[in-house]
Amino acid sequence: QLREKLSSCDLVVTHYGLTAYEAAFAGCAVILLATSELHSKLARMYGFVCLEQNKITKENATSLMENVKSLYPKVLQNVEKKHLGDFISKLAKGKRFSCPVCKSMSANSSVIARTEKRTFRRCKDCGIIYISYSVDGQNQKYEKEYFFSEYKNQYGKTYLEDFSSIENQGLRRVQNIQKVYKLKSKQKTLLDIGCAYGPFLSAASKKAWQVFGTDISEDAVSYVQSKLLFPASCLSFPNFDSGAEFGIQNFDAVTMWYVIEHFSDLDSVLKKISSLVKVGGVFAFSTPSAEGVSAKYNRQEFFKNSPSDHYTIWEVKSSKNILKRYGFKLVKIVSTGHHPERFPFIKKHRIKPGSLLFSLFGLMSRMFKLGDTFEVYAIKVKDVSSGDING
Repeated sequence: QLREKLSSCDLVVTHYGLTAYEAAFAGCAVILLATSELHSKLARMYGFVCLEQNKITKENATSLMENVKSLYPKVLQNVEKKHLGDFISKLAKGKRFSCPVCKSMSANSSVIARTEKRTFRRCKDCGIIYISYSVDGQNQKYEKEYFFSEYKNQYGKTYLEDFSSIENQGLRRVQNIQKVYKLKSKQKTLLDIGCAYGPFLSAASKKAWQVFGTDISEDAVSYVQSKLLFPASCLSFPNFDSGAEFGIQNFDAVTMWYVIEHFSDLDSVLKKISSLVKVGGVFAFSTPSAEGVSAKYNRQEFFKNSPSDHYTIWEVKSSKNILKRYGFKLVKIVSTGHHPERFPFIKKHRIKPGSLLFSLFGLMSRMFKLGDTFEVYAIKVKDVSSGDING
């Protein structure tokens, strides 16, 4: 109906949105008035003529209309008209998400990025970046297939073939935990959430920690139990009773390595973690960074490539306040995932690994903490009730 009405118009002036696409597919000339920098970028990306927010003048509008050919969006060159209805129908079936920490809806957050399938917002209350809208289908299933064929396609070897290198990373992480750990427990206990096939459990055990694991993969948990001989439970966190599973209510350390971003209800997860960690104990996790080289220099591509089940994207600057809500004090950050090849200069000049310039950019990435991932080490300083958290 809207397309039929618009087809009688010569020119449609609007802002970026479905009306712009309806007008384009109705054969109208289109001028967009940018209401934000994001809308300006989207307009340019998809071939619309756009008047920037601070350049909306009679003279600029007249100048645009003199070049009539440019007013017909380039989007029409690549998309057949019949696809628009399917596109709109797909959008209508999308899912909206509130802030995973605060539970506040989009009215209390600002859009920071949009891709074809997802919208990302920053919560004004807690600062977390999260998916607020998605039309993606089923999320990745972390079962046996993922750890073998899919993992090998991505990294060149299966998860178990990569076990020793992951374990070595774990040894470094355990050392960081021990540096910030202040309790004097005779037997230090550690729970690894999302333990997979247990390389971190193995590393921590070698450093004299009594280790326990939990994961949603039955095959992984079976391997930990039968091959590594560590206690492990196949349950979906935070639906987990450590007392019933392991006979332990509180741990000296709880860890999550590349797991925390997978929860759409992060509030429940962090409340549960807070209840599991002793006062003075450690909560440590790793996660992709929204402040790394990829996000800094190729922001749109970064959000486009972010997996559909990464509901939150963390930043160092907001981590401190978020953790404080749940009784933790952030004491150490480690920037990881350094990729000199992702710097624009390295890409542009095709500088090869092993060269002096490549090494210098690697050093710069570490100095300025531009890794695409980072690790957080926090101490629990107090027990926090639900009322304190919500307040």
